[in-house]
Amino acid sequence: MLKSKLRIAIFAVACASPFLAPSAAKAQQLINESGVQSVPTAHGMDCPRCYTNDCLGEGQPPRAFGASCATLTVNLPLNAQIVRVTGWTNAAGTEVGDRDYDAPREVSLGQDVGWSIFDNYSVSYAGNIKVVTVRYHNRSCHRPARQVKVTVYYVIP
Repeated sequence: MLKSKLRIAIFAVACASPFLAPSAAKAQQLINESGVQSVPTAHGMDCPRCYTNDCLGEGQPPRAFGASCATLTVNLPLNAQIVRVTGWTNAAGTEVGDRDYDAPREVSLGQDVGWSIFDNYSVSYAGNIKVVTVRYHNRSCHRPARQVKVTVYYVIP
């Protein structure tokens, strides 16, 4: 009887220990963010109806009208596995007027919010760093500059 209780106790300790049962341990989700950028209003002859995400000043010849754009980057460790990437903006969407600069809201990449949109992210590498890049397009010419940033949620295996 004592031997069977001892076997049960050893089995319970072995199953509960993350050192003896590594599959029970779960990777902690980490967060890294870009800096906040201020993106001016859209400009050019298409305003007030700027329907294009094409960025002002880009292309050949450079565009004289279009969205104001910003490129946001986040550096991660090379072995980081990306869980999700989201954008933050003070663009209001369905609300009247934009939000306060210090009250941005989280939005999905690719979601058109208040005449603005975050592109889907891309990944590149610079030495031992994984670089996540997202482009933001502000097509609104009726609001003050928009404050934007990107958050990357990731795990290290």
